[in-house]
Amino acid sequence: MNVTKNIHKLKRLFHKLKMEFYKLAGLKYINLPIFVLNFLLLMKKIQTLLACLLFALPLSLWADPHDCMSKEEAETLAKKILNQYIIDYCDCCDSANPDAHVLTSSAKLLYIIEATVEKCSYDDTRFSVKIRYNFGGAFEVEKGSLKGKNLAKAPSELMHVWNNVSLNYHFYLNNGKPARLYGLLNQQPTYGTCEGLDRFPTAKECKDKNYKAFLSKNK
Repeated sequence: MNVTKNIHKLKRLFHKLKMEFYKLAGLKYINLPIFVLNFLLLMKKIQTLLACLLFALPLSLWADPHDCMSKEEAETLAKKILNQYIIDYCDCCDSANPDAHVLTSSAKLLYIIEATVEKCSYDDTRFSVKIRYNFGGAFEVEKGSLKGKNLAKAPSELMHVWNNVSLNYHFYLNNGKPARLYGLLNQQPTYGTCEGLDRFPTAKECKDKNYKAFLSKNK
């Protein structure tokens, strides 16, 4: 449900409600049953739209990448992910669009070779971490479960990787399990999460001696 569109609908309904009361104030005699019926119908529409907004707004906020933070947080994050493997995977992209094909968001394995702190693109008071990386492969994900199939020849839209690190859609290996980058800053997600990711690729699924050493070190 489009949040902005619903807000505009609510404004129009409140305007109609206001006009009904204007009519009531200006008439000496009114058809009370018809007025009450119109009033109740308008209130029902408003109630439905408000419920939709309350449901859609948190999902919309969570679906956006959380890529801006304080300067101190950005510097800490850049230092911790440098020369490490992380996974780029937008789990909420599929959850927000259940009709999408299962491969709309593949899990991309990245080895970070450079991480720099820059001004946030939409907030001059905050900062982002821009990355350069070596691409380790893209893997099919189904309902949060990473499959062993490497999508080396997958369509280009499955290979998209954000150049800025996102706290909610990039994962690091924490005691052998994927965790959102919030954990590197000792933070918890602000909003409810989607299904997440169950594992990193195995050494057999990503045949790279450096990756094998990384897995051994982070069991």
